[in-house]
Amino acid sequence: MPPARPSRPSTSPPASIRAAGDTLDYTSETDGETMTIWFGPKGSPAFYKGRWSDDGNTLSGEWEWPGGGYKETMTRIEPAT
Repeated sequence: MPPARPSRPSTSPPASIRAAGDTLDYTSETDGETMTIWFGPKGSPAFYKGRWSDDGNTLSGEWEWPGGGYKETMTRIEPAT
């Protein structure tokens, strides 16, 4: 089972994005097994839905929006030493 992840939605972009001056509004939610990210408010037709691997190191899912979408897999990397 992957490490526990927060379950409350996030609606604020990270400080690094806010500092650049331009932001994209999004809402995210995770339950420890899946993650959903909506472009804009929760329920938006443009969203990502992914599932964590059992070891918590890989997130695989799909971005979907009216007229398109794509599959995506993200894998955790170890920091360079």
